[in-house]
Amino acid sequence: WQAGQGQQALPHALRAARQEKQRSALSSAAFYYDICCRVRPEAQITLEYAKVLRLLGRNSEALDWLERVLQLPEVDPLRAEIHLWAGQIHRNLGQYAQAYEFAQRAWLHLVRLPIGRARELCPALLTLSLETCHEDLGALALFRLLGPRLPWLLRYARTDCVLHADLTIGVGMSLP
Repeated sequence: WQAGQGQQALPHALRAARQEKQRSALSSAAFYYDICCRVRPEAQITLEYAKVLRLLGRNSEALDWLERVLQLPEVDPLRAEIHLWAGQIHRNLGQYAQAYEFAQRAWLHLVRLPIGRARELCPALLTLSLETCHEDLGALALFRLLGPRLPWLLRYARTDCVLHADLTIGVGMSLP
């Protein structure tokens, strides 16, 4: 590509990537996202690319792109979601200790998000935390994880029956 061509093609490649993803043509979407991320890496676009790679089963590549996106300056509003996705990939790979670490990082950044966005991510993060504690770390670690967060989590549990069930299970698992 000659200088400037990549920047001119970027909006078209991004539109194509999102359209292909919406049509479930994930390989094509990955191709266009790759172009976008190589021409001008942006946090939101790179996160979208990593999600497509995960859906394609290209977990190592997805983790590499998630690590790259954490280095970008505009990443802060997406940090909790990035850590959540990295944790989910590690969990799927059976790497429960790494998944737990990413879940812990996601919890730290979740409280900085607007309430609506935090509410969207909370159930998936709680599920990831429950699964990683159950598989690798045991009930004591789960108690340590949930204990300080219970007042915050209970605010959401009133309106979300799945989150309420996960919280009940989590607290029950953490009791001796």
